[in-house]
Amino acid sequence: MKTANFSISASYFHNDPLVRSAERLIAMGCKRLEFDGVALKALSVSTFKELGLALAGEGVACSAVNVVGDLMPVSLGNLAAINQRERQQAIDHVKACVDLAAALNGRRLVCDLGTSTEDLVSFDEQNEHFARALEEILSSAEHSGVTIVLLSVPGRRWFAWDGLPPDPMRVVERHVWPWRMWFDAEKLVADIARRFTTRVRWAFDCANEVVAHGSTKFRLEDAVAPYVGQGLETVYLANHPGPYNRVWHRSLLHQPLWDGFFASLDYSTLFEFLSKHHFGGEVCVKVLEKNPSESSLQRSLKFIKMG
Repeated sequence: MKTANFSISASYFHNDPLVRSAERLIAMGCKRLEFDGVALKALSVSTFKELGLALAGEGVACSAVNVVGDLMPVSLGNLAAINQRERQQAIDHVKACVDLAAALNGRRLVCDLGTSTEDLVSFDEQNEHFARALEEILSSAEHSGVTIVLLSVPGRRWFAWDGLPPDPMRVVERHVWPWRMWFDAEKLVADIARRFTTRVRWAFDCANEVVAHGSTKFRLEDAVAPYVGQGLETVYLANHPGPYNRVWHRSLLHQPLWDGFFASLDYSTLFEFLSKHHFGGEVCVKVLEKNPSESSLQRSLKFIKMG
């Protein structure tokens, strides 16, 4: 599947400052970059302007701004928090990222639904808080030209654990106390789709489904299929080959696509599926390798037949 709507995370060279990482990707011929909103907020005004000029000068598009680079830190707040102050903190961060996307002429703001929530609050209440937060974000972004894209992973049921991983169907991401439950993703997606219809779009991180189901093998196209009819806007190609906690994250997750969980055939089958269903959105490579390099990225692109 060859597509113009193919992007790479601008923070691929994560050992470099953001602007330097973007410059290296541009030098490799990348024409569409997705930016981390937290990293953009950390730039000085002059450096941000420098970045915008560099993109324009090279004819490179900001495909999207993602509100977080990897996982939503607790310090950024929680869009589903019962505490109004914590929830507003997250809303303000997302709204600031909308402004950054607009300033870079970006079309999308990707908002991860993976924010953890309080254990003792019902899923219905969590979902209601999130819906109210989303309404405020949508109202703020209404005239920005930026589409709100919600990143969700269906099927997650998270339980606290420590030490060795338990049953692969019962894993947890948070590795610091207090342990927190996650959204009832299926119910949340249905509720948001009913309330906001065409006002939001959806993104899906293929590899995160492996996290959700432990190390169980599954087909990429089957994981993406439920989203095809729900306004699928972005498909992320990442590399998460096992249950997600601090130890596994450091030892297994940060591998290139060519040395990861899926075979080249898995990706080609996924792209054929997307083409068959007239997918017109974005495919984004977002891998945080331990030792990123130009040669490794080129090898991953060749491996998935998009380079």
